[in-house]
Amino acid sequence: MTVRILGISGSPRHGNTEIALKEALAGAAEVKDVETELYSIVGKTLNPCTGCFKCGTEEATPEIPCPQWGDDDITKLVRRMRDDFDGFVIGNPVYIGTISAQIKMIFDRAIMMTEGGRLGPVTLRNKVCGVVISSWDRNGGHDLAAIDTWRWAILHDMIVVGVGPERIDCNNYWAGCVVQAYTPNHPDGGKGIWWAKANSLEERTAVKFDTLGLAQCRNTGRRVAELAKVIKAGFDSLSREDTYWPRGGCGGFEGTAWGSK
Repeated sequence: MTVRILGISGSPRHGNTEIALKEALAGAAEVKDVETELYSIVGKTLNPCTGCFKCGTEEATPEIPCPQWGDDDITKLVRRMRDDFDGFVIGNPVYIGTISAQIKMIFDRAIMMTEGGRLGPVTLRNKVCGVVISSWDRNGGHDLAAIDTWRWAILHDMIVVGVGPERIDCNNYWAGCVVQAYTPNHPDGGKGIWWAKANSLEERTAVKFDTLGLAQCRNTGRRVAELAKVIKAGFDSLSREDTYWPRGGCGGFEGTAWGSK
């Protein structure tokens, strides 16, 4: 049995968030029969949700579930999230204390997969979600970014994982968290990289020195893969009548609204 894990980088640039995410996917790949893929928003066409709710009307189709923006990169992404993957690791850079505007657009547009959307209802149900976060400081907004991501995942009835029992001595109990500055493992003696020119290679890749945080990321990815396998195996062993909701591709809904078939 193979499970597939998608890492989504919500950073508008290649760098620290992707480094953290790749470490998480490497942890997931340590689990037998797990395939991973990294998705970066860099260069993608991302449009915000306007709250028009056209995705829940007859204007929407399975091919174009968002009549407002058509088949843009968010539409393509959420369709793949529904059809191709068993679990996700969401990579967030901390912007002003929480998630980036780009990842928020993806979260908002994923309404297409809820009970009112053409790709729904609730088609991420029982898929697994973990979080990795990059920030300037060890206490630079990681918790708030994690909480905002969890709230989105729980809205879709996904199953959220943390760092696991390895959280002890990792400085964060909730998610894989890396920092760019003030890490004791930094080669400049823990003084951070405030000297680095903004958007320089040193600044964009500084988390590679945060071995403590990268270990959290690896553990988070492994937890996502482990639980995704457990859930998939569980649904494979159960009959349709054994679950409260009709089973569907992800152990969630299928058929007409609210799984009436």
